[in-house]
Amino acid sequence: MNFLRSVSSIGGFTILSRITGYLRDLLMANLIGVSILSDAMALAIKFPGFFRRIFAEGAFHVSFLPLYTKLKRDPAFSGMILSLLGMMLIGLVVGVEIFFPQISAFVFGGLSKKPETLALVIQLGRITFPYVFFICLTSFFGSILNAYGHFSLYSASHAVGNGFVVLCAGVLSFYSQSYGVLFSWTVLASGVLQCGCLLASCMYYGYDIRPRWPRLTPEIRQFFCHFFPNLLSVGALQLNMLVGFYLGSMLAKGGLSYLYYADRLNQLPYSIVGVSLSSILLPLLSKYLREGQLAKANKTQNYAFRFAAFTALPATMFLLVLAFPMIDLLFGHGKINALQVIEIGKTVMAFSLGIPAHIANKIITTRFFAQGQPKYPLQASVLMVVLDIVLSVLLIRWLEHVGLALAMALAAWGSTLFLLFVIQQKHGWTVSKALRRFLWRIVLSCVISGALLCALQAILPAFRACSLPQQLGLLSGFLTLGTLLLFACFSYFRILSKRQWNILWKSFKKRGNNVEVL
Repeated sequence: MNFLRSVSSIGGFTILSRITGYLRDLLMANLIGVSILSDAMALAIKFPGFFRRIFAEGAFHVSFLPLYTKLKRDPAFSGMILSLLGMMLIGLVVGVEIFFPQISAFVFGGLSKKPETLALVIQLGRITFPYVFFICLTSFFGSILNAYGHFSLYSASHAVGNGFVVLCAGVLSFYSQSYGVLFSWTVLASGVLQCGCLLASCMYYGYDIRPRWPRLTPEIRQFFCHFFPNLLSVGALQLNMLVGFYLGSMLAKGGLSYLYYADRLNQLPYSIVGVSLSSILLPLLSKYLREGQLAKANKTQNYAFRFAAFTALPATMFLLVLAFPMIDLLFGHGKINALQVIEIGKTVMAFSLGIPAHIANKIITTRFFAQGQPKYPLQASVLMVVLDIVLSVLLIRWLEHVGLALAMALAAWGSTLFLLFVIQQKHGWTVSKALRRFLWRIVLSCVISGALLCALQAILPAFRACSLPQQLGLLSGFLTLGTLLLFACFSYFRILSKRQWNILWKSFKKRGNNVEVL
């Protein structure tokens, strides 16, 4: 497997997915703006995501994929897992649909003083929640494709789903003014479409994905021995999201919308780098550790850290320095006014401080899951929840929605530092001098480039005073100049030499394993 080509392929489709996701949010912002309806839509979309992260990319994925890599030739195992997953999801969806008013009143406790918003959440949430069933089955088919090295298909399915929402909602908005209901139904339909696409892909490649009546075989027992601890670990992490829901529901009108729009931009580098790396690392580390190739596993993980730093730290710098121009250009030309753009921009800056921590956390937890040791991610998740609750309660009083975003970022750093300590103490992995030197040079390059960009913004005319074409040109210029400054610093600090650039280019074209250059 070519590591760089696989990561860049997934990252490319993730960028496409985020672009189409932005178009979806832009359409929603222009039709709805920042209002009671937008707050309700944010919760109706986010709530299914809570369960998606448990049953799809979370506990199920990290429990199923390492086992499936060993049992590819046993279709009975995957068939029984598919049946069990389907039964759990049907029970979940039916139960939540029946008790959605009670669940909403409990989870979004702050909405008890906003009955109109709560009623909209219940109405729209009941439409969007069955999306969980289809997107979790999509993850099952995506795990099978990943095990065979077809990483891009699962990433591409997200772009297909977002594009479908944009197309359908955009066309149907000419015929209906019930924008909340319209978006909710198109989100549900996008889940059906994604599931169908990956099911068709598995059938095309000839993988046996027929459901089978589950039996308590040794393999199924082993799956549940991994699944339940992973469920606790991921569930503790998602409890962090519930805390955010609860506290966010207490914010003034628009607070939830600020968090939702800002998080969309914040998730871009996390998804491109963190999710892409973990998608590649999980099957790779599972294979190396199963075969006893500990040195190779450590080398791959170190390379993942270097690649993550090389991409995530510059992304953090750009979001910190260019948050306001980005938000103004992306959302400032519809129903969102100048003050609301400023609030979203401040929230983006607070969120972005946690991007490197979230990505490092993803890399380390992937290692533990590949080893079948979920207890350390569980402990880290509990620590993150506790820190987030304490910091959120302290900061929300003075900073409101920005305080919630900042609390999440600081909690992520606390959890990641804990995991770094554990992996060094329990597995003998250390941050080498070369890696420390590499990280400090990347940080210094980002500080220098960011400071120069800030100085340039200070001497230029106000971004919002410019016309839309001028704003587009200015932001493109900022991004281009920032990239050139970064690469100039990389060359000066010898992070990338001319020889390494040549090796990097050749590694993308090479069919076999990549040559590590960072």
